[in-house]
Amino acid sequence: MTENRDIPAPESSEIKFDGNLLELPSDDTQLASKVGEALAKKLKLLGWGDHDAGNAELVLSELLINLMKYGNKGDHQKKVFIEIKQLDLNKVVVSMRDQSGIFFEPTNQEEKALSTEGLLAEGGRGIFLARGFSDSLVYSRWPGNPDEEIKGTEVTFQVSNKK
Repeated sequence: MTENRDIPAPESSEIKFDGNLLELPSDDTQLASKVGEALAKKLKLLGWGDHDAGNAELVLSELLINLMKYGNKGDHQKKVFIEIKQLDLNKVVVSMRDQSGIFFEPTNQEEKALSTEGLLAEGGRGIFLARGFSDSLVYSRWPGNPDEEIKGTEVTFQVSNKK
């Protein structure tokens, strides 16, 4: 049985929260950490251990920063949408999408992140970390219908409570 999936929305006049859908501006990447912390707090209230709740927090934060910073290029007019698909004692499934107008497919990102150049770079390890700390990570075009104009990239991840 799925529990109430609502997570508390971080304080900001720029955030819109409607049930399971959270809408954020793309110019404040600090919001990513706050949303991740709110998710971890909710998971711990459901009985998740610190380790697995922390994994979910890290994955959400890293992917959200990528959508804001690289997808929407920090454009205040473009939003990132977060939807909690499932949140219960066993797993959390989250989908996020940007308004970049393009589909980003992260081919070879892990190899780049592990190269000497990648390890020394300022960024580029978020996808690698997200893959390592989640059970599944899927990138898809948004909307999914190929007959519709691309609005952006959607990324969905799942983290399980291994407690």
